[in-house]
Amino acid sequence: MASITFSPPQDLARELNNLVYGGRYRDLPTALTEAVALLVQRERASQAVRQISTIRNKLAGWHVDVTQAVVSSHEEDG
Repeated sequence: MASITFSPPQDLARELNNLVYGGRYRDLPTALTEAVALLVQRERASQAVRQISTIRNKLAGWHVDVTQAVVSSHEEDG
């Protein structure tokens, strides 16, 4: 397991202490572990959204092409 040194700004350190001493977390390592887990989860979600957006953009162009092909085939039949 990696060891991480973390020196947050004073206002963030105060907020972390308030969470721990306020009873929200049992100790500082638990609070920091959850915070890092949420950061990783947010980054993964952001990456997924970017990938979905890329796929949607590619499919949007494909949908237009298919629609135009169907319209053209109906015009030829008509």
